[in-house]
Amino acid sequence: MTQTIKHRAAAVIPLTETINVHTDLSPEHIPALRAGFALYPSNPRWNIFKFRAWRLGRQWRYALQAGEMEVCPSNRLLVRAAHNRQPEEELSDRRFSPKTLLLA
Repeated sequence: MTQTIKHRAAAVIPLTETINVHTDLSPEHIPALRAGFALYPSNPRWNIFKFRAWRLGRQWRYALQAGEMEVCPSNRLLVRAAHNRQPEEELSDRRFSPKTLLLA
């Protein structure tokens, strides 16, 4: 029997009252994501998908506390911190630098 995997588009969901996030998790896994972000313990009766959502929520919380992620003030979305992002010009320059051409 073949199962069809349905890919859903990323939706903006409220993670907390003040933080929103883009995610493609199914609606039944969102409470586990919120529980992980709130640093609640995992539920031993959860299936693997809910546990992964919970773990992702914890990772996002720790990344937010470490400064690796931040909340955009304009739309309250949780995103990577600005100091971790690199401008497109730097990325394109690095790909075609003399060192990378010699190593390739």
